[in-house]
Amino acid sequence: MRCLIVTPKDPTAVIGGVERFVQTLVDGLSQRGVSFDIIHLGSTSFKPAWYDRYWIGGPRQGLHTSKAASAMLRRSRYDLVLVNGIAGWTLHSPPPIINIHHGTLRGAAVAMAKITAGINTIRRMKRKVATALTYWVSGTIEALSAQAATVNVAVSR
Repeated sequence: MRCLIVTPKDPTAVIGGVERFVQTLVDGLSQRGVSFDIIHLGSTSFKPAWYDRYWIGGPRQGLHTSKAASAMLRRSRYDLVLVNGIAGWTLHSPPPIINIHHGTLRGAAVAMAKITAGINTIRRMKRKVATALTYWVSGTIEALSAQAATVNVAVSR
């Protein structure tokens, strides 16, 4: 079996929850004799833009990673694609896609909007705009990512 893993960041260079999950996944797949390739933003030619700081960086990075993953799928045969969050939000089956949700950007936006204590009025307004953008843009992209997957899995409730 051959698997393509699509993830936001290089799991060997960054140590966070998603990256630890990918490392555990890779260890488990290796023990079972599954061959795999990993594609992440760092393995692409992504160039950050000035507007990425306005909460569209994540979806734009996911789009770029998706395009690179699509190119890999055209060049090589894979039996399964494992996608973390919105890292591959434009991918479509075949092969079967398992989308692993590690939380939601929409949920994070709502939580961040509630943290306004001690923030001045201008920063509070900027946060509200950023929250609205994240809630609608990222939430829509998360929905597209989930709809494109054959199976959706959450790492927790």
